Amino acid sequence: MSRWRGRLLVLVAGSVLAAIVLLALFADRVAPAGPNDQDIAARLRPPAMVGGTWSRPLGTDELGRDVLSRLLHGGRVSLMVGLLAVAVSCPIGVVIGLASGFFGGWIDRMLMRFTDIQLAIPTILLAMALVTVLGPGVPNLIITLSVTGWTIYARLIRGETLALRDRDFIEATRAAGAGQARIMFRHVLPNVVSPVIVVATFAVGSMVVLEATLSFLGIGVPLRVATWGSMLSSGRTYLKSAWWITAFPGLAIFVTVLAINALGDSMRDALDPRLRSRV
Repeated sequence: MSRWRGRLLVLVAGSVLAAIVLLALFADRVAPAGPNDQDIAARLRPPAMVGGTWSRPLGTDELGRDVLSRLLHGGRVSLMVGLLAVAVSCPIGVVIGLASGFFGGWIDRMLMRFTDIQLAIPTILLAMALVTVLGPGVPNLIITLSVTGWTIYARLIRGETLALRDRDFIEATRAAGAGQARIMFRHVLPNVVSPVIVVATFAVGSMVVLEATLSFLGIGVPLRVATWGSMLSSGRTYLKSAWWITAFPGLAIFVTVLAINALGDSMRDALDPRLRSRV
């Protein structure tokens, strides 16, 4: 029964996430208008479900821009930033953690002290400082999130490598004359990569939330670029009179992160042999 529920969870979460990704990718064709097309005469029009028109199914914002169109185009930016930030930060953290755990000694102490220093700085404060220095923009935001996100992988891989480096098959490989780099990347890394995949899946959701936070504060991407965070920021003044401006991007963030975390949870159960043995 638990295995069946797990498969159903993967199916539902995967279908929801796939639909979100496809809508974001094809936003230009699906959206009824451009993300920045303004119609002042139609400003603050309610969604169709509460008395609006179906030409603007999710209503319009304070400048008459179509909320659905901005939601779809904003999803493209938010998902792209989240995925690319993880794609950059994960290899950095893996290499640092692998070197730290495998070599030990002064290399381990130096790399881990550097990691501890960054962990001591609140992530949001570090991200705000970096994006302020680099300036707004999607590439700079990806760099910022990558710099703030590699530490979790370094800590995880270091612990896994420490538990593995003195195993018999590693010693046998070393005795056979294999070089350090070959042992690290051909024998150690494949045996510690499973938890990294799980953590990276969860990290995508965290990066989406962090990107939305920075955009909400107005320091993530330029104001002309539609993102879920900037939509939340622009609609906070109209919470009582035009709740839909913030409700729909907030719901999009919630559903997307929930689907990503559900997939990560299912992947953890599938890749951990101790959990598989209980089902």
